[in-house]
Amino acid sequence: MDQTYQIAFSTGDVIAGSRIAGTVYGAAEGSSALVYLFREGESHDDSLLMRRPQYFTETDDSGRYAFDYLDAGRYTPVAHTGGTPPSPVAPSRNPYGLTWEKSILLNDSTQEVYNVNILLGREVGQFRVLSVELDDAVSGTVGLSNPFDLTDAPDVQMSFLHSESRGEMPASHLFQYEGERKALRFFAEGLTAGDVYSVSVSGLKDSVAQSLEAADRTIRVPETDPLPPSVHSPAPNQKITVEPGVTPMVLQFTKPIPFFTLRSRRAPSAAPAD
Repeated sequence: MDQTYQIAFSTGDVIAGSRIAGTVYGAAEGSSALVYLFREGESHDDSLLMRRPQYFTETDDSGRYAFDYLDAGRYTPVAHTGGTPPSPVAPSRNPYGLTWEKSILLNDSTQEVYNVNILLGREVGQFRVLSVELDDAVSGTVGLSNPFDLTDAPDVQMSFLHSESRGEMPASHLFQYEGERKALRFFAEGLTAGDVYSVSVSGLKDSVAQSLEAADRTIRVPETDPLPPSVHSPAPNQKITVEPGVTPMVLQFTKPIPFFTLRSRRAPSAAPAD
């Protein structure tokens, strides 16, 4: 069918005629979403998402939905994807969304409410370290669960604690590549090849201002010579176009590199020919 149809039955000669309708945005193209409708006063659960709904329906492929034949009262719609009605919503697994209104009131003067629109979103998980990897004896990457912006973390610190001597050494340089918002790059001089260190990162927050969870990660420093810096971006096979005076060309390197000031020198004049 092109959409969900609702049919009402009554044991008397009156059928409730109120309506709530709107559009759900954010579902995958060509797919539908479920919309649950909860009526206030019919459940004592503390959390709305733990309840089974009094009504549910499905959107059409363009996201439109409607609840018809509703009694007077206050209602709260919740949209989500990936579940099986009327099971409770699982925020940690499926995208879901609420309306900007706490509830929708239907009464004798307001029997139809339209444009009750909902935007689906995914609940942001805890901000934590997923991995710590060394590319060589001096540089590596910390993989994180959520996106972050290093420019918003002026107090970020990273240190390495030797497993035997308990000597602590801070990272000498922290940086982030453009387009890699879940990766913290580091450069650490003085680590002993073959030894084991505990790694700690602090002072970092994700895009929703969650602080990084404390984590205990250990690494073994590779017994290899440090690789020289190389160009990370643009990639060698990536074509770039630079318009003079409009967009500067930016090169990102895999490690910090020293900057040298190049001074121009005039070429000596040619000697006159005989």
